[in-house]
Amino acid sequence: MSAALDKALREMSIEEDRSIKLKTMPKISAIERNMCSLMGRLLKPEIQKMSELIHDMPRMWHMYQRCRGYALSKDRFQFTFDSETDLKTVMDVRAWMFDDWSIVVEWVENIPENYLRCIPIWVRLHNIPIECYDIDAH
Repeated sequence: MSAALDKALREMSIEEDRSIKLKTMPKISAIERNMCSLMGRLLKPEIQKMSELIHDMPRMWHMYQRCRGYALSKDRFQFTFDSETDLKTVMDVRAWMFDDWSIVVEWVENIPENYLRCIPIWVRLHNIPIECYDIDAH
């Protein structure tokens, strides 16, 4: 049997086979599938448990059966939503907390190099003493 197999392998030729043209559908399918997804990052993975985040966030968003979460690494995750409206609802609130820590979530079509390393926040300070004012302060 081994000799017959060796002979068959030696007689095989790549040139004899017809070429196969591969479709680009898997890439298109992946892009379409991820259009309604949100990637995020835990800011304190030593304290925040990924499994609890995946379980709890859909409940916090009131999207029990309309989104699914996936752990991508120890500190990165992805949620896929059934509709763009559901994704927009979550993104409109923007700042989310989990285990008393912020989580960074963002939707981007093309992922930049510094993706999920920072999040813009608005800080408003009240009752600042007058001696701390500056000419440039508004």
